[in-house]
This record gives sequence, structure tokens and C-alpha cells, in this order.
Amino acid sequence: VRRWRKKKAEVKEQTEAAVRIQASMRGKMARAEMEKIKAEDAAKEAAKASKLASKQAFIADKELAAGGPGVLVAGPEGEVYTVESEAAATKIQAIQRGKAARKEVEKKKIDKEESEAAVKIQAMHRGAV
Repeated sequence: VRRWRKKKAEVKEQTEAAVRIQASMRGKMARAEMEKIKAEDAAKEAAKASKLASKQAFIADKELAAGGPGVLVAGPEGEVYTVESEAAATKIQAIQRGKAARKEVEKKKIDKEESEAAVKIQAMHRGAV
């Protein structure tokens, strides 16, 4: 009986030790995964900042070439536009393109549903005849 109790205590101690080791490894793996995610996020933020800086530099070059801040010369007839008005026009165009794309997707969805309904009606008719 003593041996059995001693063996049971050893097994329990070994099990607890294994659980602690596993928990330690899981923690280590989780921390490594978080470091990886943080590094990826930092790289994305750096790329985003670089892209923004290059865009701002491009706008500044255009403004300088046009004769001052806030002015951008464009158009075949030499019209003068501000950077803000060009940005607003771009935003309006993007909204319009998005609206057209959603309309097209909805039309395709309806066409697909109508086609499927026609196939079902034809199948029912053939089965009933």
C-alpha cells in the first residue's frame, strides 16, 4: 500500500511538472506569435507612413511647379485648380464608381436568381408532364 501511494504521488508530481512545462511552452509560443504580429503591424504602419510622405511630397512638387501652395495648374486650357478641389473631384469620382459597381453587382445577382428560377420551373414542368 505504501508503494502504491508513493507511486501515485510520483505520478501526480510528474503530471503537474508536465503541465507546468506545457504551460511554459504555450506562453513562450504565444509571446513569439505576438512579437511577430507586432513586427508585421509596425512594418505596415511604416509602409503606410512612407506612402503618405511620398504622396505629400508629390503634391508639394505639383504646388511648387504651379506657383504656390494650394494651387495646381491642370487642364488643356490652362485652368487653375486648388489641390483641395482636385481631391474633392477625386472623391466624387470614387463615390460614383463605387455606386456603379454596386449597381452592377446587384444586377448580376438578380439575373442569376431569375436564371435559377427559370431552371427550377422548367425542371418542375418536365417532371409533371
